[in-house]
Amino acid sequence: LCGYPPFYDENDSKLFEQILKAEYEFDSPYWDDISDSAKDFIRNLMEKDPNKRYTCEQAARHPWIAGDTALSKNIHESVSAQIRKNFAKSKWRQAFNATAVVRHMRKLHLGSSLDSSNASVSSSLSLASQKDCLTPSTLCSFMSSSSGVSGVGADRRPRPTTVTTGHSGSK
Repeated sequence: LCGYPPFYDENDSKLFEQILKAEYEFDSPYWDDISDSAKDFIRNLMEKDPNKRYTCEQAARHPWIAGDTALSKNIHESVSAQIRKNFAKSKWRQAFNATAVVRHMRKLHLGSSLDSSNASVSSSLSLASQKDCLTPSTLCSFMSSSSGVSGVGADRRPRPTTVTTGHSGSK
C-alpha cells in the first residue's frame, strides 16, 4: 500500500524468519499516510494463526474494502517513489547474487570453457550491474557470449551428462 514492505531485512534467512513468525512493523515514515483501517486489514490478512486469519469472505467484508475508510490524502506520489526505490534495491541485489554465483562457479571449476571465460564474465557482470537488472537469463547470455557461444541455438549447446563431485567413481 505504501511501497515499502512490512517485512524487511538485508539477510534473507532473517527475513524469512520474520515472515514465519509474523513479526512485522508499519515503519514510519513509509506507513504514516496509510489509514488505520488499511493497516487493520493487513494485520488480519497476515495473522500468523490460520484460525484467526481472515478468510476471503471476511476480507471482502472489511470496512477498508467494503466501505469508505481510506484517508482523504492522495498518497500516489509517495507510494510511486517508494516502489521505484525498492525496485532499484532489488536490481542491485540481483546483480550481487549473480556475481556471487559466478564466484561460486569459479570455485567449483565447472568446465574448462567457464574457467577461461571467468574474467570476461566478471567484467561483463560489473558493467551490466551498473545499468541493467541481472536475471538468470541475462547471466546465461553473458556466459554464452563470453565463452564464444552466440547466435541462434546458443541456449541449446550440449550440457554435461555427469557431474564429478570429487568422490571417485561417482556421477
